[in-house]
Amino acid sequence: MKKTSLLFPILFLPFCSLLAQVSVSGKITDEKNQPAAYVSVALVSARDSQMVKGALSDDAGIFSIAGVQPGDYRLLATMLGYENTYTESFTVQPDSKNVTADITLQPATNLLREAVVVAKRPLFEQKADRLIMNVADSPVAAGGSALEMLQKMPGVLVVQERVTLAGNSNLAIWIDGKPSQYTDMNAVLRDMPGDQIDRVELITQPGARYDAAGGAIINIILKRNANLGFTGTAALTLGGSTYDQSDAGTNDQNYYRLNPSLSLNYRKNKWNLFSSYSYFDRTSFSVIKVDRFIGQETYKQSNYSPSASQSHNYRFGADFFATEKTTVGVLLC
Repeated sequence: MKKTSLLFPILFLPFCSLLAQVSVSGKITDEKNQPAAYVSVALVSARDSQMVKGALSDDAGIFSIAGVQPGDYRLLATMLGYENTYTESFTVQPDSKNVTADITLQPATNLLREAVVVAKRPLFEQKADRLIMNVADSPVAAGGSALEMLQKMPGVLVVQERVTLAGNSNLAIWIDGKPSQYTDMNAVLRDMPGDQIDRVELITQPGARYDAAGGAIINIILKRNANLGFTGTAALTLGGSTYDQSDAGTNDQNYYRLNPSLSLNYRKNKWNLFSSYSYFDRTSFSVIKVDRFIGQETYKQSNYSPSASQSHNYRFGADFFATEKTTVGVLLC
């Protein structure tokens, strides 16, 4: 059996690229030179102070921001009870390996006649099983897409519009705590407005209730009054091949694979309607060759087993966001 040719596979594959993996790291201390834990650190452009990427300091006050592209930057450290602290601007060169910048926080010195307590979520929150980036009413979400927002998430890399976690593509993207029905999530993230997102949760070690097949999860929580309107994605995988099967005792040569799919979604205010359909059709084969030696005799056996499979998959559903913590949904599949 010889493989003679491979016909026109229509596949959309990312091209490999070699990116400079420059990291910016350092240590954050308070006015007493003690490590400052869980401080929000933002890497911002030195030109316009636009946030590029972020991180949290650990228990020892250490932070690290990986995957930084060449350019001029500053670091901004923020923590409740301390002044916002900027570093001096620095330059990341194309041949840089690591950039180190330590930060010392100073207590806030504002004296107020009247104390007004305003609840405001920090940009980054570290919890036991996840890292949360709160983007609601934040400049991070202004004018950008969900894909651009994920670029600012610590540990998340976006290469050629493909989302990976520290280089690992085994990553599930959920919306509102559920696996998405979309076949092309990268297209969805590219078209989703950032100002419709409340927060992004990076769950690196999902518990059993997530049923994530062992991989990490990026859970995008939309605002309850999100008005995304009508969106949809379509995809097609088509491939074929030719094999010389004459030595298997058959004239079969051509095999193919066809897999079209369509996903539609409509969301307005507290209602979300979705549907998806995919069709799978392929032909394949298996060949088993056995040579048996019994004494001086040799027995040759060749088994050729062709197969064909077809399937239709569809589902329809609706979600109603009753309250902040209550969602009522129905799913038909």
